[in-house]
Amino acid sequence: MAPLDYELLRPHLRRVPLEIGTDLASAGEQIEAVWFMEGSVAGFLDVLWDRRRLAMGLVGREGCIG
Repeated sequence: MAPLDYELLRPHLRRVPLEIGTDLASAGEQIEAVWFMEGSVAGFLDVLWDRRRLAMGLVGREGCIG
């Protein structure tokens, strides 16, 4: 992220500890927050008819979710 962009965002950022399995967002819901991963990976999951979860995509430090 460009330094000037970061300085604009910085007053609105806060670190939030996350547990494995935390739902950050769900399809069709209003976006409440944007998540920037620092030292982890988040997955986009789909739940199959038999309740198995299928990873549809992954996001790490290079992207954001929300």
